Amino acid sequence: MKRYSVALILILATGLGSVALAEANGEAGTETTPPSPVEQLLQSDFRPGNFRLLDERRAVWNGVKAIYKANDMQPLWTGSRAAKQRARQLISKLLTSSQHGLIPREYDAQRFADAFRKRNFARLTPDTARDATSLDVSLTSAMLAYAHDIWDGRVEPADVRSEHEVYLKRDTIDPVKLWKSIEEDDVASALTSLEPQHEHYKALTRLMKEALARKDKGGFTKVTTDYLKRGDRGEAVYALIKRLCEGGYLYVDLPKNSEDAVFDRGVEAALQRVQRESALKEDGIYGPATAAILNQSIEKRIERLAINMDRWRWLPRDMGEQYLWVNIPDYRLRVFGDGEEQWSTRIIAGTSVHRTPVFADKLEYIVFSPSWHVPKSIIGNELIPMFRNDPKRVNEKNMEITDVDGEVLDPMAIDWSEISAADINVRQKPGPSNALGRVKFIFPNRYAIYLH
Repeated sequence: MKRYSVALILILATGLGSVALAEANGEAGTETTPPSPVEQLLQSDFRPGNFRLLDERRAVWNGVKAIYKANDMQPLWTGSRAAKQRARQLISKLLTSSQHGLIPREYDAQRFADAFRKRNFARLTPDTARDATSLDVSLTSAMLAYAHDIWDGRVEPADVRSEHEVYLKRDTIDPVKLWKSIEEDDVASALTSLEPQHEHYKALTRLMKEALARKDKGGFTKVTTDYLKRGDRGEAVYALIKRLCEGGYLYVDLPKNSEDAVFDRGVEAALQRVQRESALKEDGIYGPATAAILNQSIEKRIERLAINMDRWRWLPRDMGEQYLWVNIPDYRLRVFGDGEEQWSTRIIAGTSVHRTPVFADKLEYIVFSPSWHVPKSIIGNELIPMFRNDPKRVNEKNMEITDVDGEVLDPMAIDWSEISAADINVRQKPGPSNALGRVKFIFPNRYAIYLH
């Protein structure tokens, strides 16, 4: 009962003396509303069961508070049939998060499923209200943690590579807008919209589902030899054919007798596909390198798929209809258009000592017949020692030396034993021997990285 109503009853029962008492206490005519159970919980030191995940990302917990504030501190997942239905959708999404390379237990998915199976949180009673409130807040924190993970990755790029090597532009999630989207549509649609929509990511999702199903069946068939070629027969070939069928590389009926299995053109073509996907020599021979791929444990395959799915979540959601894709470890550039690969070529990238940064940007312009302004590190480590031994190499390499003011210097007049990289600039003029080639593709970035 509100305090104003209590004061009115006292007036009727005891007369004006009660009015004076109420006014002296500063309570006359004042109506106050006690904080809701949700607000009380958020103001306490309560932390959800999955707060181990949230402790490192305070933005998630702050987002939980923002969502409840926008909802007048009322429960979101309990207290009505509609709320309960939303909760079931969310729990289903959390339970199947492994299909995206995420970990259901990090969101307490099974605990939530068990709680809603055992008790009816659609209609609250004094016995269930307290548990319902903590469950409600915990579900919201799990939802937001999942949303952040599916949006921009479970692992931060900087945790994998040093800070200066990663430059990926990513928007942050507005928790209140996300909740409004859930209210206007449904949980599944709102959270699915946060997933990368690239065909590459969708393909990884399909592969992950297949891998998880294969794990439930005991994993892949192991091929016990490390060398097979076309024309071979026997049990090892039978195991290889079975393994290729399990991986979706080959679609044939297995022979009834394993000794009748034959390594034919179909098996060879399937192996070439495996080798192509793994950047191996496409010889169609089952050798040690191919064996290492096919005999990889199902757990390792799931782990690799999860890592690659997380890396896709680092990338911009809109790549455009046409884009260039540089696969640094594969030393290959691919051109995509209309969702399909149009062209590819080998490239040269940084080494383990001088790593190429990971970033995304827009190609803005092209330079024909470019000059190459040599980096100071190359001037000091390579060019000065070369020119010290033979200054004529400056002209042979079609290069021009200038001082810090831009004045052109005669290489034969420079005392190369006294010069340092800080004293000069070196430019290689356009031409067939130019290190940048005939065309330079520019997408301005803080690393001065470009294609040429």
